[in-house]
Amino acid sequence: MTTATTKNSIGKPILTASVEEANPFNYGAGHLRPSKAYDPGLVFDATYTDYLLRLCDNGDGQADPNFKMPRDSSHNKGPKLFFPINL
Repeated sequence: MTTATTKNSIGKPILTASVEEANPFNYGAGHLRPSKAYDPGLVFDATYTDYLLRLCDNGDGQADPNFKMPRDSSHNKGPKLFFPINL
């Protein structure tokens, strides 16, 4: 979460219910700060066409909204994306 923090509103570490310093398993993505969510500072400059090209690429660089992705994932020539998860 780009607008979360591991510190509370006075700059101290987030605490657990037992008043111990929280770790990533306790606070997850941190505490949301609505003022930062309004202006996160991180913006992906992507247009509808960018998404269309990524999702509807038939392998030759041309977007085809009717293209059906084959089951063989080796056909996908897009970049490998990695999204870390919090277990």
